[in-house]
Amino acid sequence: MASKTIVTTSKPTDFPSLLRQKLSTTQTVERHKVQTEALIQETCEKCGRKEVRFTSVQLRSADEGATNFYTCECGHKWSHNN
Repeated sequence: MASKTIVTTSKPTDFPSLLRQKLSTTQTVERHKVQTEALIQETCEKCGRKEVRFTSVQLRSADEGATNFYTCECGHKWSHNN
């Protein structure tokens, strides 16, 4: 017995929405304008600077904490698992 597959398609105009009308179908993001780091009050292990940059990334499974990556202006980098 052959299986039957039914394929349906729809267009955004099939479900009109005021919000959808306000959005562009294509969004452009310039990579160099995306801020991925933030400043935090954390002491650099190498030079003792009190403020460093950090970014947080979910590298492990969703039920585990994220990994924080720290970068000091002196060039020292380290990470910490939450």
